[in-house]
Amino acid sequence: MPWYQYLPPPAHDHCRVVSRINGRNFWEDLLVESLPDELLRLETLAGPNPTAVATLRGTRDGLKFMTRTAHEFARECRVYEVVLASLWVWVHAPDGPGWDGLTDIGGWVINMEPDTRGIAWRVRTGMPREE
Repeated sequence: MPWYQYLPPPAHDHCRVVSRINGRNFWEDLLVESLPDELLRLETLAGPNPTAVATLRGTRDGLKFMTRTAHEFARECRVYEVVLASLWVWVHAPDGPGWDGLTDIGGWVINMEPDTRGIAWRVRTGMPREE
């Protein structure tokens, strides 16, 4: 059983994002209604030109860029930013759900881990909260 399943479940208006990078666990319970704004804010932190970062949504280059960004944040121990970068990868990956993926995820746990090449992620989502 994964370690995060021993934590109390997230509230109905939050989702828990768990990311394992370089053998270290990062997790945060995020308020679902603020996620779009937080991901847009992340794009301003991730690169000097937020518009250029926004054009990477839905592309393989975007996946690689934000994976590198998540690793940089992990080296700096910036937990919140690591979790947001991981969530960005899930939402904006080429086969990701896009902005629509941020609706109805209250109570979910999104577990993510990049592969060793940094170009793909293992993702388990949609584990609804147990009542």
